[in-house]
Amino acid sequence: MRLTILGSGTCIPDATRLPSGYWLEVGEAQIRMDVGPGTVYATTRYPHLDWRAQTHQLLSHFHVDHIGDVATLMFAFKYGRKPTPRGPLTFVGPHGLTQHLERIAAALEPKLFQQEFAVEFLEVADGESHEVAEGVTLRALKVPHTPESLAYRVEEMTTGASLGYTGDTSPDLERLPAFVREVDVLIAECAHEHETSTPHLTIRDVQRLAEEAKPKRLITVHHFFDSTQANVAATLAAELPGVEVQAGHDGLVVEV
Repeated sequence: MRLTILGSGTCIPDATRLPSGYWLEVGEAQIRMDVGPGTVYATTRYPHLDWRAQTHQLLSHFHVDHIGDVATLMFAFKYGRKPTPRGPLTFVGPHGLTQHLERIAAALEPKLFQQEFAVEFLEVADGESHEVAEGVTLRALKVPHTPESLAYRVEEMTTGASLGYTGDTSPDLERLPAFVREVDVLIAECAHEHETSTPHLTIRDVQRLAEEAKPKRLITVHHFFDSTQANVAATLAAELPGVEVQAGHDGLVVEV
């Protein structure tokens, strides 16, 4: 299992951070988690990635900084893909996924999802588990951000490697820690430095989540503040003995 961060940022334009996008190579699956604006082109920066090989597109929720490159992705496949056989591309997301993607197509290009290969839509509900490829299990958990928002957990059964992704979420110490407990890598949104009324996590919220979940490695993303100046990694590491902590950045590659 290998993770590449394509976009660690937010909806605020930043010269060094694109909006949310994460590429996960696991078994025979090539999974992109969220597809924020610019993250389709970003795959070409990394020689070990081939955007044409993508097998799954996970969407955590329908905010534009997480789904803004859906049309870009499909146009790339329609006009830029090499004429070689491939299997289906499966969009995975919360309830309403199919309807939401159909609306994007209706607004931009009615034949957006009509490709030379099959494009499939898999809507997952809270607590569901799916084998998305041989030996690769995907689990979903409803999180409090938008009515549809999901967190994901991906596990490779042969190696036991596991990764958790909070998506965007408010604090949830009742269910989320158990869902991502003892994952090898936890990608956690850390939108704000201090307490806020917005439906996101603060540094303290992430600390409490990790204290309960005990991941081996914690990567914070989706910062609306300067994570370096705020010493996010050092602050969290001091409170989380035994957990490797890192502020995520575009281009970070992690072997799981």
